[in-house]
Amino acid sequence: MSKAFTNPQSLFDLADHRVLITGSGSGIGLAMARALAAAGASVILNGRNQSKIRKAEKMIIEAGGKARASIFDVSDSDIIDIARGLPDTQYADGLIFIKR
Repeated sequence: MSKAFTNPQSLFDLADHRVLITGSGSGIGLAMARALAAAGASVILNGRNQSKIRKAEKMIIEAGGKARASIFDVSDSDIIDIARGLPDTQYADGLIFIKR
C-alpha cells in the first residue's frame, strides 16, 4: 500500500519545497502563503508594499512556518531578470502568480 493511502496528510507534505508567491502581502496571495507554509513549504513572499510583506513574513514565522520577504515588482522586466539570479527565487520549486 502506498504512503498516501496509509497517511493521507502526506499528500500535502511540502517540507523541503520552496515556493515564491506574488501578491502575498494580503488577500488570496497571503492565504496561499499561509496554507503552503502550514503544509511545510518555505515560502518566499513577494509584493511591492514592504510593510505588508514584512507583516506577512512575521505572521507566518510566528505561526511556526518558514518565510522570507522578497520585495520587487513582478511587472518590471528589468527587476525580474535580476530576481531570477537571487538565491531565494533561483531555487524555488514553484511560483504562484496572483494577478490583481
